[in-house]
Amino acid sequence: MIIVTGYFQVARENRAPALVAARMLMSHSRREPGNNRYDFAEDIDVPGKFRFYEEWQSPLALAAHLRAGYRLQFRKAVASLGVLSADIKRVDSEAGAIHEPAMDTPEGQATWSPTAAQPQQG
Repeated sequence: MIIVTGYFQVARENRAPALVAARMLMSHSRREPGNNRYDFAEDIDVPGKFRFYEEWQSPLALAAHLRAGYRLQFRKAVASLGVLSADIKRVDSEAGAIHEPAMDTPEGQATWSPTAAQPQQG
């Protein structure tokens, strides 16, 4: 199983449209083949900071999710709101490895690299 977790934060005044985008992404993602869980929650101490938790059955299921059109739509919507900060981690539970996302490619596809390693070219 692969776990992806992290957060993104937008300014308080952009909270409502970020919530709409997050609901859209969560709704679609929960119906994807290979998705076990997909949750968003707003930090109760920091309005506009959204935490997420995902569980995927395989790397292939996660890869398909990363290419989904609605995921790219979500990323564009949130980017247009001005992301103040963000952090994402990926854990391969069977390998016991923690990964951090490398810089996203111009095509909007995330690539993953082991912690402290150089970003992989996607």
